[in-house]
Amino acid sequence: MTDPRERAAATNGWAFLHRARRPRPYDWRSLIAWSAAEPASFSEAVRDFAGPGDPALLARTLLHADLRPDDQVLLGADWPHPALLGTRFCRTAHADPLAEAAEAGATVLVVPAAALPPGFSPPTRLRLVLCLGGPPPIREQARLSGHGLVLLAQDGPLMWGNPLDPAPAPPIAPLRFFHPPD
Repeated sequence: MTDPRERAAATNGWAFLHRARRPRPYDWRSLIAWSAAEPASFSEAVRDFAGPGDPALLARTLLHADLRPDDQVLLGADWPHPALLGTRFCRTAHADPLAEAAEAGATVLVVPAAALPPGFSPPTRLRLVLCLGGPPPIREQARLSGHGLVLLAQDGPLMWGNPLDPAPAPPIAPLRFFHPPD
């Protein structure tokens, strides 16, 4: 397994913080605090980093979900996402999304937490699981983090997890991320 510091330094979140040169230290909680305290400057920095588009949607996908141009994303649920250059999205209605993720060579799996079968072994290429509707139960969080996957969750404006931390120790705490100015 890759060194966690090296994996964190390869994330969009770290690249964004480094490019924006704030907040320091370059950590996830500081990013969340900045997004809440200064939504206008945060929004401007997101546009500068990611280009045109809805900064809230870009922040959720590029920063929180850490989507990259070479990702193959398997969607097992409705999830708004921008058309990112190079990122491939495909839908599944498969009863076993992990089996389909393995067949498709997916690197990111977006599913409701209830869709994750207990006791699974994740596919080799899978690096990130995003659970919609909130995080999975604590036991499943421990199982996921034991495989070195990044585990994230989202339910409306609430987000759980840290893409800069590839193997979080459960339970993951909820955070409010980026409320655009009125």
